Amino acid sequence: MGDLADFLGALIPTFLISRLFIWLTKRWSGIGRLAFVHLASAAVACVVSALGHGNGGQLDWTYSHVYVGAQFVWFVAEVFHGRRKLENIADEWYYTKLGKQLGPSSFTQMATELRTLPNWQDAYVWRSGFGNWVRADSIPELTRLPSPLAKRRSQWLLPEPANSKWSLRSKLVGAASFLVVLVAVAVGNSIGREGVRYIMKPSQQQREQASIEGLLKAEQELKPTLPKKLNDWTTMTEVRAQGKTLIYTYQLDDANYVIPEGHVNAVMQKEVTKSACASEMIKAIRDGVRFRYTYQDTKRASLGSFEVGLAECSS
Repeated sequence: MGDLADFLGALIPTFLISRLFIWLTKRWSGIGRLAFVHLASAAVACVVSALGHGNGGQLDWTYSHVYVGAQFVWFVAEVFHGRRKLENIADEWYYTKLGKQLGPSSFTQMATELRTLPNWQDAYVWRSGFGNWVRADSIPELTRLPSPLAKRRSQWLLPEPANSKWSLRSKLVGAASFLVVLVAVAVGNSIGREGVRYIMKPSQQQREQASIEGLLKAEQELKPTLPKKLNDWTTMTEVRAQGKTLIYTYQLDDANYVIPEGHVNAVMQKEVTKSACASEMIKAIRDGVRFRYTYQDTKRASLGSFEVGLAECSS
């Protein structure tokens, strides 16, 4: 459950980071853009995660594979979404060129023809599903296509020359967005993990059943080791699981040691309770498990007993 919570938690910050990079590269196009966006996003998420989980200045890359996996999911989703959009624009298109109506044509053919015009944005296009003719520059897929008259350039990273310089406002918005996303990595991961843990939190009945099974397992593991001498005067002679209570039976050597009357309930109860509540046993106690300690002398006469549970650990 922990790994799934980490993965689902990583989906939130990686999505936000990739959205930021997509916005920053909105003038680029092609599969190269997507590859760059998601590689950069994964790198940023891994670095921030390493910083967040690090201790004493040491980077902790333990969760890097979680963020890489989450980013890959978004990359696949982006590619699939892009293909669906291309399928949607692959119908028969009609367009105007130099005052003439042309078509039907494929989207690629229409785009090639229009981009040879100096003012192709002023042309009008139409296909089935449109209510009216629309301007060519209102079709996002068309505006991102390179002009065939332009010099050949790499479409991996280079933006259009006319818009290659960012304004001061764009730089400030980009920097602010980047800082927001960095904070979102930590916050989103925490919210995602805790949210999944809350959703997948076992029910009270499941926790009780797990506790009972744990006690039965503890009984089976301890029984073969009994009797077990704990110190010079104390020997564990029996262990038994009863519902959500684990019962320990001890024998005190009253033949060689003087055991004052009431010693078990007056002294040992306090020491054992303090020790149990400070140990790993507290996890089981918080789930409703109780531990009963029974003491006998060498003749199996009772010297006293007490229980340790959540109420005792809370007092």
